[in-house]
Amino acid sequence: MNILIIYAHPKENSFCNAIKEMIVKGLKANKNTVRIHDLYYSKFNPLLSKEELRGETKSLSGYKTIVKYQHDIKWANVIIIIHPAWWYGVPAILKGYFDRVLTEGFAFNYEVDHPVPLLTDKKGILVQTFDVEEQLEKEFFGDITYKSVYYVWKYCGVEDWQNFAKFKVNFVSKKQREEWLEEAYQMVLKIK
Repeated sequence: MNILIIYAHPKENSFCNAIKEMIVKGLKANKNTVRIHDLYYSKFNPLLSKEELRGETKSLSGYKTIVKYQHDIKWANVIIIIHPAWWYGVPAILKGYFDRVLTEGFAFNYEVDHPVPLLTDKKGILVQTFDVEEQLEKEFFGDITYKSVYYVWKYCGVEDWQNFAKFKVNFVSKKQREEWLEEAYQMVLKIK
C-alpha cells in the first residue's frame, strides 16, 4: 500500500515524533511504501496568499512543493495525520497545509452551488495527542479537535477515518507511553 504521513510537530523529542517513528516502523514491516510530509522540518509556509486565492499559483514561491504534496496525496491509499492538539485544534502549520494543498480543482470541485469531492478513494488515520483529559475533549468540547480535521477531509471525499487519540500525554508514566507506542505499531501492522 502507498501510505502518506502528514506530520506536524516542531520538537524532535516529542511523543508525536515517537508515535510517527513507531508507525513508520510498523508500516515498513509490512512492506508498505511510505512518504512523509514533515511540515516543520521542511519549513512549509502555511500562509495562503491573495494570489493563491485568485488562482495565480505558478509564479509563487513554494508552488512546486504544493504540487508535490498534491501528487503524494493522489498517490496515497492511506493518509495518516499526526499532530498535537493545541487550543482545541491543529497547529497553524497544519491548518495552512489544508488551506494551501486541498484546493479547488484538486481536492474538490463545485457543481452549481455544492462541492463534489475528488479524493474519494482513500482512507485515513488521525493520530492526535492531548494534554487534557479525554472527558474534557470529548464531552465538554464535543470532540472538536477530531471533527475539525475530519470535516475538512470529508469535504474532499475522505470519509473513512480511524481515530488514534491519546490524552494527558505529558502527565502519564513512561510505561503508559510505551504501551501506546506498541498500540500504534500494532494498529498499522494491519495495513497491507
